[in-house]
Amino acid sequence: MGRLSRINSNGFTLIETLLAFVICVFIVSLVPTIIISVHPNRINSDIYEDIAIASSQISQYLFNEVVSIEDNEIVYKDEDEKEYTISLDKDRVVKTPGYQIFLYNVSDVAFEYIENCIYMTITRYDHDYKILIGVNHIYEE
Repeated sequence: MGRLSRINSNGFTLIETLLAFVICVFIVSLVPTIIISVHPNRINSDIYEDIAIASSQISQYLFNEVVSIEDNEIVYKDEDEKEYTISLDKDRVVKTPGYQIFLYNVSDVAFEYIENCIYMTITRYDHDYKILIGVNHIYEE
């Protein structure tokens, strides 16, 4: 009997192994929280980056085109007089026909013509972003 107790004292018990496992899982589960707290602006920069890319794409489509704003959508014609619309559809800013998606997760979009400039106001994650998308356009009311 003395010999058996000496053999068992050399290894780890099941409780000790489980406790070590729980501690490891706890530490590993904290890693994403630590990373996000170290880089909190990374999420915001992604939001700004895709808005900037979308507004740049939209402004390229509107470059030197005849533009009109109707019911929170912008309508323009290309050089072949084909008409396109940029509007909000199912929380996405899209161009139709063709259904090109510029932005996701948008709750509202509005277009304004102010002092020879076209602005797009996007509501996303309860924040409003007003972006200049065109200057000196031929505007039809």
